[in-house]
Amino acid sequence: MNIVRITVLILFFSWNLSAQSFFVKRNIVSVPMYAIFEEPSSFGLSYERMLDKGQSLSTAQFASKLTLLKISDQDEWVYGKFENVSLIDEDAYQYTGYSVRPEMKYYFGWNAPFGFYFNLFASFTHYIESFLDINDNFNNYNKRSNRIGRGIGGGFQFKIRKVIALDLAAGYIIEDVNSSQQNYGEIEFTDLKALKDDGLKLNINLGVSF
Repeated sequence: MNIVRITVLILFFSWNLSAQSFFVKRNIVSVPMYAIFEEPSSFGLSYERMLDKGQSLSTAQFASKLTLLKISDQDEWVYGKFENVSLIDEDAYQYTGYSVRPEMKYYFGWNAPFGFYFNLFASFTHYIESFLDINDNFNNYNKRSNRIGRGIGGGFQFKIRKVIALDLAAGYIIEDVNSSQQNYGEIEFTDLKALKDDGLKLNINLGVSF
């Protein structure tokens, strides 16, 4: 009887040590660095979470991620020349809005959330583009845009230091773009032709794991 108990205890502690060897960081909070180079540019935070503590062989490789961004940007506009010198209005184009980007990741190694991964992602982006012509108000307008996207891609996330994580990702996205415009002197927005936009999407996230 004692031999059975000892055997059970040995098996229990062996399983417990084995499970702990799979334990990984569950959370990563990061900053999307590439967002500031997009057009229009934005800033925000990403939160990634493993689906369990890494002790289950069935779900340890899956993680969900959510990115929230605030769009706040402005572009210059050359409105004329004086003695061959360009006259620039730095605030001619202004952009304000937000973007929500949910994502599901599958890691190929058991060191998740670090290593190579495959991901599926979606996005919803809403922003207003305002144009101000300082010479002629007739050219001024406000344009509202909604972009609904879905994409597929992959990447590699690794540790720089003990808790610092760097995520390099690339993917292909297809977006449905719906816009409406309010021209100078108008009260209502007029719907514009719906468009489809697609292309390569890059991302770099720098964050901390815990």
